[in-house]
Amino acid sequence: MKTPPCYIVAFLCINSLIFSYIYDIRAEEAVSGKIPSDFTGSSEEPLTHVLGWAEQIKEPFSKAEALIKIAAAYVELGEEKKAKYILHKALNIATDTEDKFSKAILFSELIDKYVSLNESEKAQEIAKNIEFPDTQSEALLRITEGYMQQNQYEKSRKLIENINEPFAKALAISRLLNKFKESQLYVEVLKMQKIIEKSSPQVKEFTLLILTAEDYKIKNRPIYYFLASRFPFQKAKALIVMGKKYISLKLYEPVKLLLEQAVLLSADIKEEAVKSEILSQIAGSYAQIGEYKTASQIAYTIKIPFCRSKALTQIAIGYAQRGEFENALKTTEDIDSEYLKEEALGQVIIQYIKDGKEEEAMRIVSLSAPLSAKASLYARLADYYIENKELNKAIEISKIIEDPYMKFKVLLAIAKNIERGRSSSFSLIK
Repeated sequence: MKTPPCYIVAFLCINSLIFSYIYDIRAEEAVSGKIPSDFTGSSEEPLTHVLGWAEQIKEPFSKAEALIKIAAAYVELGEEKKAKYILHKALNIATDTEDKFSKAILFSELIDKYVSLNESEKAQEIAKNIEFPDTQSEALLRITEGYMQQNQYEKSRKLIENINEPFAKALAISRLLNKFKESQLYVEVLKMQKIIEKSSPQVKEFTLLILTAEDYKIKNRPIYYFLASRFPFQKAKALIVMGKKYISLKLYEPVKLLLEQAVLLSADIKEEAVKSEILSQIAGSYAQIGEYKTASQIAYTIKIPFCRSKALTQIAIGYAQRGEFENALKTTEDIDSEYLKEEALGQVIIQYIKDGKEEEAMRIVSLSAPLSAKASLYARLADYYIENKELNKAIEISKIIEDPYMKFKVLLAIAKNIERGRSSSFSLIK
């Protein structure tokens, strides 16, 4: 294929400038042609290449989610016109989605993005089409908060009246009321009190509970309250909380004494689920102070698989951080939860890289199964390289990933990093 003459390229560029007020990204896609294997040696924007990848995703839900993430990247870069265009494309896909649950998820994500763009009216239109009342109420709550941030209090109040789910409505009322109190807008406070008076008994009760909780800070009840309890699990929980405080201060001997008492108390806990959770926290605390043998002994007595997996995950990560990779990998083999096993392996391979053992890390990932887990682990590696500004290594890993959506996520992260670098370089030049 011959290279087009420069006057044709110039003609296309001039026309794109003339019609910039509508900014049609389809023109960019046509110009970009084939998607490059990496981002080097190209005059095109990296995010344009990633947009091309998103367009190739066949499954509608994943495609819409990918477009929403690209739009969010453009919002971060301050390019709102591009973001809105891509969000419109995602909205069309979401609207045509047949599955009601998937549609609700996509609509909810779109609402978040439109609110961030101060497009609350658009977000409100989308919310009307959510068929699940609770999800719709949560969406309306976020839109209400968007109006609050824009100081459009009248619109906030009117929208609160459309929230049907009692707790979401009470939460919206409480937040708006507190905002008015902080701003000393007492006339607005009186208006909110009238809304509360007209609300249902359930909304009134929830509003009172929320306001009381915020004032009293229930979450910060003194530990002695639990220690004075006659329930073993509450006493054990208090001891674990105290132990974690000592861990933060690196006072490990008192921690051991507290955890020993917590283990003894756990023997009197009858509910297996509660007992497993308490033992998981105890094992995790032992792992934090480097007592891996004791942590493992406790972990393997836990009967609930997920709780046992949580403890073993912390132990595996601890082993890796100490450079005991053989013990780390052996521990991950006993993790029942696939999600937590992936989390543990991800941390282990990152530790391999930190210790200069990149080949070993790549070997572990290549042997992992199934394919989805492998793609996720490669993505974790790529994220690590991106965070450490080693973009060439991240690009090489993106070529290995076979899962289309995981590949897209990695490419998007690389593109955002490149674009941010360009933006900061430009600001320095200016």
